[in-house]
Amino acid sequence: MKWIKKIFIGHKVSKQSKVPGKHNMVKFDQIRHISIIAESEAEAIEAQRALPSHWSHSVNLHCIFKEKNPAMECFDYEDFNLLGKPNEKIKEFASQSADLVLVTQEEMDPLSAHVLQMLPQVYRVGFYNETHQVHLDFMLKKENISLTENIDNLIKYLKKIN
Repeated sequence: MKWIKKIFIGHKVSKQSKVPGKHNMVKFDQIRHISIIAESEAEAIEAQRALPSHWSHSVNLHCIFKEKNPAMECFDYEDFNLLGKPNEKIKEFASQSADLVLVTQEEMDPLSAHVLQMLPQVYRVGFYNETHQVHLDFMLKKENISLTENIDNLIKYLKKIN
């Protein structure tokens, strides 16, 4: 059944990717809520540690990462029905207010892109990959340094353009 889900989710992502969306860029000092879409739990934890230091006020972080696990912060193909519609766990993540979405993945798979598309108005940032151009609003080339340092660089540039 997983292959059917992959087909439907892949189709939804490719169809939605052709429609450019308008993503609201909140002023940097007004960012209060950040969603993180990560490849693994380790990336999610590292991103959660790296982000708060860039704001003088408290920032609410909520993350989701790709892992076959029933925990609330994990997602996998099992969290979608055969037609690619999300279950309550994914709907809950998408319904949380966010001013910014950080994608830590170097290569975004269709499932992560589908989750990202469930946040239609939110400004999206991440690391450069040619395939990310249709999904992210702001990208920075990931250097051969730690994820924390790459996130620091990304946020510094985001702050400059804002």
